[in-house]
This record gives sequence, structure tokens and C-alpha cells, in this order.
Amino acid sequence: MLAHNANKVITPISGDRVDFCGIRHKNHTFIVNIVFKTKPHPAPVLA
Repeated sequence: MLAHNANKVITPISGDRVDFCGIRHKNHTFIVNIVFKTKPHPAPVLA
């Protein structure tokens, strides 16, 4: 499913590391909106 973005690592403003292999959150809940074949990379949303 995420083969094209499997290695994509996003670093949110909080500085916590978020990856698609396992989304790790510390004090915030990370909602990753994955858009296929629309954007070059998904955009993380801080809730």
C-alpha cells in the first residue's frame, strides 16, 4: 500500500519522528493524511 512512500520520513514541528512503518506520538496525536497519486508526499496534521 505504502510502497512508494515506505521510506518517507516526516519530521513534524514538535520534533518527534513520524514514519509510516509506525507512527510514534509523544504529547500530540499525529494524523497522517495519505493521498495516493495526488501529492508527492502525504501531509502530517497535528491534532
